[in-house]
Amino acid sequence: MLLKLFDESGQLVCSMSDNDKQLMNYSPYDYYTIHIIDMDPTTINFDNLEDVPKYEISEESYNSRNDTFRKFKEEQMKKNPDLMKPKKQVEDNYLEQEAMEIQVGNRCKVNPGEKRGTVRYVGKVPEAQPGYFLGVELDEPLGKNDGSIKGTRYFECQPSFGVFVRPNAVEVGDFKPYDEDPDEI
Repeated sequence: MLLKLFDESGQLVCSMSDNDKQLMNYSPYDYYTIHIIDMDPTTINFDNLEDVPKYEISEESYNSRNDTFRKFKEEQMKKNPDLMKPKKQVEDNYLEQEAMEIQVGNRCKVNPGEKRGTVRYVGKVPEAQPGYFLGVELDEPLGKNDGSIKGTRYFECQPSFGVFVRPNAVEVGDFKPYDEDPDEI
């Protein structure tokens, strides 16, 4: 094979044909590239993979092995029989009634973790999943977004203060921010 060293602009620096030298002897810098040219005419043409012989194994031989993905999958299915079952499809009106009982501006606790915040959006979020969501502006930067998801803005808040949750993960009430609540430790 023939090795050629190119600089960051694509200019040829040298051909590295001396097999006794190490790469450092050619003084490559950051962002240099090495092009490898196969000079062996018997090498497989990777531009046409139709001619490349494929490894094949019989079902019987494959099933007799213990180190296959099929065996791994069988072991996982023994541990969790529901692993490969299709997930239940969420209806388009999933949790609609619960969502309609909550108003923008309500104070809330988001479970798990009981993060406190203010509801800023009630409705569907097609970028997530079917069904209804709440957009909550948290009191602390414990969220995942700034009120937008996948480029669509649903409400305004600082980065890491926004979160979208299902209505059944929220408890609405007169929850003050932790720094204003003398009953909280």
